[in-house]
Order: sequence, then structure tokens, then C-alpha cells
Amino acid sequence: MRTAAAMATALAVLPLVYLVVRATERGWPGVKATLVRPHTVDLTVRSLELAAIVTALTVVIGVSLAWLVTRTDLPLRRGVQVAAGLPLALPSFVAAWSWIGFRPELAGRSGAV
Repeated sequence: MRTAAAMATALAVLPLVYLVVRATERGWPGVKATLVRPHTVDLTVRSLELAAIVTALTVVIGVSLAWLVTRTDLPLRRGVQVAAGLPLALPSFVAAWSWIGFRPELAGRSGAV
């Protein structure tokens, strides 16, 4: 299990390491030039915005489902409880292919938005 976690961490950190290595090749002026160039700043801002939006939506959906399942007499409560856990068991690429198969217009850049 630790090996898988280490590999996942390495894959997540690899782009940042590459950015640092490329930036430090030219010294501190190169680091500054790389980190403050418009494209890098734009990508960083977009990533932070996406993380904030996804976090907020996940909290709202998760708390709502948890409340419905535990505090109400919801019909098919057990089914809702199982369905809420499916994203944890189903790899995201399988879910993406399922959505694209169900609605082909979701393929490509328009589906990512």
C-alpha cells in the first residue's frame, strides 16, 4: 500500500519538480522569470479556482447526502447510501468513458468544462 501511495505522490509532484529544475537552470533570475510569466500565473490561478470550486461542491453534495441518508426516512435509503460510495470504488476514467458513451457530446474540451 505504501508503494502505491509513494508512486501516486511521485506522479503528482513530478510536474512541480520539473518546473523547479527548469527554472533553476538559469539561476534566480530564471526562477523569477519562469514563476511570474503570464502562462504560469494563469495556470496556477485556474488550478486554485478549480480546487476551490470542486471542494465547495463536494462539501455541499457530501453533507447533503449524509444528512439525507442518516437523518431522514428516505425511500431507497440503502440504495442512495451505496450510490454515494460508488465514486470511491469506480475509477474516474471508467466514469468518464461511461458518461461519454451515454452522451457523446461530452467528449473533448466542451465536456471538461
